Amino acid sequence: MDFPKERSDANTLLSKLETLKSDDLRWKQGRAFSYVYYASPEITETLSKAYLSYFSENALNPSAFPSLSIMQSEVISMCKSLFNAGDNAGGVMTSGGTESILMAIKAAKEYAKKYRNITAPEVIMPLSAHPAFNKACDYFGVKLHILPVGSDYRVNPESYEGLINENTVLLVASAPSYPQGVVDPIPEIGQVALKHKIPFHVDACVGGFVLPFIKDRTFPNFDLGVPGVTSLSADIHKYGFASKGSSVVLYNDNELRKSQFYIYTGWPGGIYASPSIMGTRPGGAIAVAWTVLQLLGQAGYESLVQKMMSTAKAYQDFLSSYEGISVVGSSDMCIFSIQADGFNIYELGDEMHELSWQMDRQQDPSALHLSISPIHAEVFEDFKIDFDKAYKIAKKKDFNKLKNSLQVGAAKGLKKILPEKTFGKLQKLAVQKSDTNTNRSAALYGMIGDLKGSGTLDEMIIEFLDKMTK
Repeated sequence: MDFPKERSDANTLLSKLETLKSDDLRWKQGRAFSYVYYASPEITETLSKAYLSYFSENALNPSAFPSLSIMQSEVISMCKSLFNAGDNAGGVMTSGGTESILMAIKAAKEYAKKYRNITAPEVIMPLSAHPAFNKACDYFGVKLHILPVGSDYRVNPESYEGLINENTVLLVASAPSYPQGVVDPIPEIGQVALKHKIPFHVDACVGGFVLPFIKDRTFPNFDLGVPGVTSLSADIHKYGFASKGSSVVLYNDNELRKSQFYIYTGWPGGIYASPSIMGTRPGGAIAVAWTVLQLLGQAGYESLVQKMMSTAKAYQDFLSSYEGISVVGSSDMCIFSIQADGFNIYELGDEMHELSWQMDRQQDPSALHLSISPIHAEVFEDFKIDFDKAYKIAKKKDFNKLKNSLQVGAAKGLKKILPEKTFGKLQKLAVQKSDTNTNRSAALYGMIGDLKGSGTLDEMIIEFLDKMTK
């Protein structure tokens, strides 16, 4: 598409936007089990007005828009209260969980460099932790150690001990981990952190605005009130129900918080000071976060969480009633995954996609993931009807008889006999020939599983990503 030479009609463009949406996930109809966290039309209407009231404002300069500074400060204050932070605690609003995690890693690295003279920092985390930690360590040159998880998909606190050394700057755990929705044993890991005097970050990006409001808890304390926990990330734009672009990273020690700041005083354009990665930050996202926390309050969140937890239990019971289907692990909140015995779970996901239901694919084990929002209570009966249809079709299908099973089989054989470099070229060619717009992923996930361990698998994914984002 070339840059337009003439102006376009506003109504025509708005109409085109609606047309473009036609193939998107039907989240307003409750057909999406990730990406969008939807409370209600009434709440969304209020938050939309809040966003529009700060549509153009920019939080880059605190003195330019003092109202944004006030709202940010109050959002951080409310979150410190919610997560039982200490008297010397501080925090920063960010654009999302990834930025919050990036900041936590940077802060730990810079703090260790300043106070412990560590120049080769290392971080220890479980396999189940979010890959934003992998990204952060890669970005900031931090060595990452990944711990296995147990049969319950939680990390063993004692396993950190074997990897801690003089360069360890941070321990990481999840509340909960995204794949199975289980909370790691935070108090026990906190004791390990205290013993070795190492900062400990709890990633509560997905659970931060659910776990505090669950009445019948199956998990231990996880927040900044737990001895040893020094920082925590939580996304307001997930189960806090704010618009996208809203998260917080909190620190029990304000000196640790200041370690994430970036300052440059030599620029002719003036002093450049940034508390996080983003320079320009949309005022609308800040206004929405400030609004939603007060619009709902503890009573509102408790009501929504109770509804989501009971809905998640209903979905789990229904899905588990089918032969071969089981919930992976024992989720502590309203996100969980299901696996299949005797047939291909990804084929089931494809059949559900054909019926306009979206569930994320997972691996190790192969599974489908569901994040339950309030709207999923309203569509439960429709879900049951369509799942029954999809299940019956998927059970009849044999993965080896799929249309592109020959490609999968060929990949298995070629991987064994071809040099890595040659095999990589074939992978690249396969990506170029493939249709990245297809709705079916069973064969793709089958191939990726068989290619795992190949040095060129990352290259294959890069080629897919490049093609899909052009």
